[in-house]
Amino acid sequence: MIKLRDFRTCDFDYMIEWVSDERTFYQWCGRDFSYPLDLSQLAEYKRSVDISPGEFAFTAIDEFEKPLGHIGLKIFDQDKGCCMLRYVLIGDERMRGKGLGSEMVRLALKFAFYRLKMNIVALKVLSRNTGAIRCYKKLGFEMAKFSAGKHRPDKKESDRYDRHESIIMYISRNKMQDDAVKMKDSIKSTKRWLPS
Repeated sequence: MIKLRDFRTCDFDYMIEWVSDERTFYQWCGRDFSYPLDLSQLAEYKRSVDISPGEFAFTAIDEFEKPLGHIGLKIFDQDKGCCMLRYVLIGDERMRGKGLGSEMVRLALKFAFYRLKMNIVALKVLSRNTGAIRCYKKLGFEMAKFSAGKHRPDKKESDRYDRHESIIMYISRNKMQDDAVKMKDSIKSTKRWLPS
């Protein structure tokens, strides 16, 4: 069983290790950060999350509190109750494809729908990330729209990121099916969310 807790400074080294190659980096964050990821970028990201009442970052941990992954949420339309799931990452490549990502996303959705009272959670994923797309579909996400772009293998990874099609997916609170895991037992967040 995994839990989500607030993203901490002690997680920075894990994050840098997890996104050490260019492909993983751009698949994880697009152009929101600069490759290679470093401590100063993560410190700025954490500072932004800490001061923004509508932005959240979590580390997925196991029963021994070992970091396993990262996931974030950002409210983009408070009046309509819409937020974006972002920066979803399973740290250890050997753990990918084993249900950990689904569990992380499920916990983040519960936080968004039941703690933050959001109505819609959206996300953006590269079309080449078929494992993530399968995971999101199994959880009930639907495809909303596509942005054009084609892969050109003669370019470096950052250019290839720009040339891949991005898929916007979303899920509504009504579509989300509840399960036996209680949110209060699965997410440890000390951050207080205040509507602006």
